[in-house]
Amino acid sequence: MKSVGWTGGVVYWDWPAVSQNWHASDVFDYFGAYKSNDTDNCVLDGPFKKDEYTIAPDLTEFDRPVAAGGDRTCLRRCGQNAVLTDATVITSMMANATNYVEFRGDDTTNYHAIGHTVLGGFDCGDMANGLFSTNDPLFFLHHGLVDKIWWRWQQLCPEFKTDYEGTLISAKDPTSDGKTANASASLQMDSWYWWTVEDVLDTEGDLLCYTYSKSAGDLELSLNDGLKCPSESQPSQRSESREFLDQWLHQGLEYLVQSDFMRTDSKVARREVRSQSTFDTEENADGTNTVHYLANGKKIDIPGGYKVHKVFESNVQAVSTSNGRPKMFYETKPTVAYQKIPCANDFNIVGSPCYLEKPPRVREETAISMNMHWQQVQSNDNLTAMKIDELNCKCIAHNKNSLH
Repeated sequence: MKSVGWTGGVVYWDWPAVSQNWHASDVFDYFGAYKSNDTDNCVLDGPFKKDEYTIAPDLTEFDRPVAAGGDRTCLRRCGQNAVLTDATVITSMMANATNYVEFRGDDTTNYHAIGHTVLGGFDCGDMANGLFSTNDPLFFLHHGLVDKIWWRWQQLCPEFKTDYEGTLISAKDPTSDGKTANASASLQMDSWYWWTVEDVLDTEGDLLCYTYSKSAGDLELSLNDGLKCPSESQPSQRSESREFLDQWLHQGLEYLVQSDFMRTDSKVARREVRSQSTFDTEENADGTNTVHYLANGKKIDIPGGYKVHKVFESNVQAVSTSNGRPKMFYETKPTVAYQKIPCANDFNIVGSPCYLEKPPRVREETAISMNMHWQQVQSNDNLTAMKIDELNCKCIAHNKNSLH
């Protein structure tokens, strides 16, 4: 954005507020059209158009999926003619999370993935590919929104500002008691090692120092009935937590060129964070490994050819012994089935202001290529469909009451 004259801060796009007609957003007046009739799907208008805005050469091992002989220097964009996830759906799901592990997994609407694939157009646009999505300035507007959603959830309870999912400690570690271990907020970050976790947990802290103003998609948000802040009651059991579904942002950070800006004088106060369970790794006779979580009995199987690298509450990161590339593995669990509620057969309200269309489902190849948990992604698509059915049923009831 700076390369084309932008001198302001990083902005966000509140697309959940215009989920049903996002194609008409004036964002595209500034960033070029959402789709292109170019053979290679190159953006043809605006400051990021073909021949005026060029993309850095691909790394040999991570080539963009461009047709043989196609243009590899342009920004590619081919948005779908589909809706995005609505603010009402995102807000209702977010109100279920009472700890960070649940919040990371509370993208039960797949809004992050849907933002990439609908705006990017699956494999035909850069935004749809986790390794190349940063080519498109829309990536930063989209992730500004993702950050804002996290920030809004943090405002629900004071403890949420310091809650996060740290790496677990093996029960075989001599410093561990075999039962619990603390995920220290004073630990250094993986990618930007000159900062600690606590430096970036609070947007209004000493390092980041920013906040968000209210926008149209900021619907009223509070924890759902029966849920309380951790200071008032115990948080929900980790064994019932939903999981973090993709690693796009993490993968992007892994490949970032390290910045020469290093902040070492942080004055953020040291904070205590919630306890984390420990784990054991079992080496099986067939060359596979099984990670056992001691606190809740959960287990995650790692296939042969992978070495366990990091263990989190929601997943295990293992590294291929053949090429050194990381991959995320998750607990095997049944997929939540879609169940149509009775009034869902009576959707004769298309065109009504309160009617919501359903966003497209995330494709399996997209989920797997982005290290997402395919079983959970399917569940999320079904949960989203059922939530939209519920909202549309309320829309039907509202319309009938208006007629009497």
